[in-house]
Parts: sequence; structure tokens; C-alpha cells
Amino acid sequence: MSTPPQVMMDVLYMQNSLQVLGVFTRNSEPTPIEATAAAFVDGGFRLCMPVYTTFLITSVSEASGIATLVVQLQQGDLPAVGVDSSPALVQHTTADSGSFNTVPFPVTISGLSLLISGAGSLTYTTTATGAGGAGGSVVLVPPTEVIEVEIPANLIGMFQANFSLSALTQPTDFYASAPPGPPSPINQFTAASQSSVVIVTTNPLTIQSPVTGQMQILYRDEGSGAIIQASPISISTANAPIPVVTPTTLSTTDNYRAIVFVPGCPIAVSGSFTG
Repeated sequence: MSTPPQVMMDVLYMQNSLQVLGVFTRNSEPTPIEATAAAFVDGGFRLCMPVYTTFLITSVSEASGIATLVVQLQQGDLPAVGVDSSPALVQHTTADSGSFNTVPFPVTISGLSLLISGAGSLTYTTTATGAGGAGGSVVLVPPTEVIEVEIPANLIGMFQANFSLSALTQPTDFYASAPPGPPSPINQFTAASQSSVVIVTTNPLTIQSPVTGQMQILYRDEGSGAIIQASPISISTANAPIPVVTPTTLSTTDNYRAIVFVPGCPIAVSGSFTG
């Protein structure tokens, strides 16, 4: 009795950051498998990405029914305040037994004050009391828009891996953990940690990564949607703000977003900024 062939899956990834972009299976695999992703991306790989705004919370306090959170903008655009505000979700705080948290019920941000560095405070109505530190906690503002980014084919690699149902059904939660080398089958995936957050602030553009390694930055022109590729940047120190010199090809009158790929971290999207 012959042994059925092992089911394999194919992985498309960012060559410099090793970040998985897509995982798929086929009825049969060619031998040898394709050496590049060109046959699958047709000149580019299109990502549709919601633009979340996230703030890291360092402390919380309450006075007269108003919660004040000391925060640092991590990524995204500044949310609207008051009646026209996007609903915000406060997560993972521990003060007053976690009563400053608003999950699953969003709140309206009533006040927001930030320095150019992204540090500042935000307020909302609360029934919580007391105060406390809240390192690692997050305010999440759901996306108000979805942007499309077409990653150039020359930045995309492909390799073959052993079948993994979780990687196939949730590819954005898994990242290649070693340099892939087709055609040898490998099965090296690590789940992304919630703490693996890349902080991207603008004015000037600064990136803070929780891991070391090499990151790839693409710049998306907000008007035309064109993608400008930058040279990879080496991260030698974790959790240290890295000032980024934007490419000279960026127009000084156009608005852009930085799309940041860091090994083992979810894709980060900056707020809109002028080149």
C-alpha cells in the first residue's frame, strides 16, 4: 500500500522582513517548485489594509467621572474628538480591577492633546475610579478607511512548507521564522505576539521596533496610490526610536503613508504625512 504524498502549502513572503503575505495550497506541486513568486503575483501583490489608530497607555486616572489616559501614539491618524469621533476601545488596563477598559463597548473620545512626538493624553467619560500604571495597554480606534498597497514583485519571495491548518486559515498571524530556501520543505512559523507592536510616529518619521533585524519600508502616495521602495533599514537595538530619512524621491507637497514590515511583527501603517 503506497503512502499518500504529504500535503504541502506555498508561502509568499516579504524578502527582507520574512513577513508572510499569503499562504495557499494546490492540487499538485511541481518538481522543482517555482524559484520566484512571479507566476503568482502578476507584477505585484495587492494588500487591502484597514488603517487602525493605536495608542500605548502608560497611566490612567479619574476625576469627576472623566478618565484621563497618558498615551503615546503608536500608529495611524489622529481620531476625531467628540460627537464625530470614531468609537475607541480601551484594553488591558488593570487599575480599579480593569474598570477603565471599555471592551466590548466603545467610548467616545472627549478630549485629545498630543505633542508632535505623539505623546500626550486623551479623555472619555467613565464610571471607573482611582488611578494606576498601565504599561502595555492599548487604546484602539477602529479603521475609518481601507488602503490598498501593491507590493512590487521583486520584493516577494516564495517557499514551500509543511501543511499547517492554522497558518492556512490565519496567514496574517504567522510569520516565517527563518530564511526560506526553496525547494527544501520547511515548516517554521511563529505566532505573532500581541506585544510585538511596531510604533510609527510622524513629524519626523520615527520607527520603534520590539525586535532587532532588518525592516523594509514602502511609501504609499495618498493621491496616486503609487508605491516608492526604500532601502532596508537595520534594527540593531530593540525598543529604541529610529529616525528615518525618507527617500529623496518623495514630493515635498504630496501626502504619504509609511508601510513598515518588521520580522515577526504585524504590518504597521503610519499616519499621513507630507514628504
